[in-house]
Amino acid sequence: MLNLTYNQGDLIANNSLMTQVQTLTESPELQRALKICAQSSRPDSLEPLNKALVDRDVVELSTLLASRKPEISALFDIILRRSDNHLIEVCAYYQFSQVTPLDTAILQCPNLVKMVKKIAVHAIRTASDVVYRDIMLLRHCLYAQPNGGGEGEQVKLGIRMVRMHWYKEHFRDVREGFARVAGRDLPSVMSTKHGIFRELMLSLATC
Repeated sequence: MLNLTYNQGDLIANNSLMTQVQTLTESPELQRALKICAQSSRPDSLEPLNKALVDRDVVELSTLLASRKPEISALFDIILRRSDNHLIEVCAYYQFSQVTPLDTAILQCPNLVKMVKKIAVHAIRTASDVVYRDIMLLRHCLYAQPNGGGEGEQVKLGIRMVRMHWYKEHFRDVREGFARVAGRDLPSVMSTKHGIFRELMLSLATC
């Protein structure tokens, strides 16, 4: 729906969402990944798992990571086109068969360029670890732009903090993980904000 709405609003300029995202980076690997993401959303995780496809993906990933010249398109087709639940199963089966966790195996693969590793690992971890996902969302709002971003980033930060704080145990894990990743605890980071927004963020970060 986002893709359709964007394209309808940009008919005069004749620039599709897929075309626009290609201009965001000069990295051919990231352009390829963004193109896949702009084509369609991941399958719904409520769909029944296809165990045969899980098995095939695990075998293909094992082959790709052992190859001297891994086929990036094949890797992205698995990592970026499957549902979250499918990737969770793939990660579990891969670790069972190869001992090493899939994200670690990708990071250690000597024949993948750094950008491909970053894309694949981020996709896997955000699908399989909701705590990691929310840590990265908060970190992006706080550090994506100089001085923590503009008004738009503060709005996103406020929305995400309010959403997360309702899930007490999850938010506790997010705070602990954020401190490890950022090197500062969340309340101390929020104390750098100003005015009423600062008071709201501090209250949410410490509740």
